[in-house]
Amino acid sequence: MEAKEKKVSARPVVQLKAIKDKPVLVMGKGPVVAAEKPEPVKVAFSDDELPVEGTEQNNALYLTVKCEGSMVTRALIDNGSSTNICTLSTLNKLKIDEDRVRKNNICVRGFDGGGTNTVGDIVLELIIGPVEFTMEFQVLDAAVSYNLLLGRP
Repeated sequence: MEAKEKKVSARPVVQLKAIKDKPVLVMGKGPVVAAEKPEPVKVAFSDDELPVEGTEQNNALYLTVKCEGSMVTRALIDNGSSTNICTLSTLNKLKIDEDRVRKNNICVRGFDGGGTNTVGDIVLELIIGPVEFTMEFQVLDAAVSYNLLLGRP
């Protein structure tokens, strides 16, 4: 049976897409088509979910995700970032053994040109809505506004 579709207003949305059979987060602009039975690969927002500022607001989009079996708030979606980032304090809160972190010599640079050396990288299991991900994160020992940063590596 085919699901009926309705058009929702055009504005930035987050989509979960499968690329080479692996789901990835994708940001984009354009009309959103939502099915009555939503597909588990799309996340869309309706007009009644807009903040008071409307579509002109530029607040960060944070999600709550399940990471290694625990709920993690303040997972920031940033499609301008070329890597996924997990802080060392987040790993400690999740009680993930630091022995899982593979040492590397990577410097993560911000938009201001400043750089921070990573502690290493780690592969974590995430569940975002109904979709399971295995994602590699660069681990930083830094004070930031998020617990996880989901970029577009």
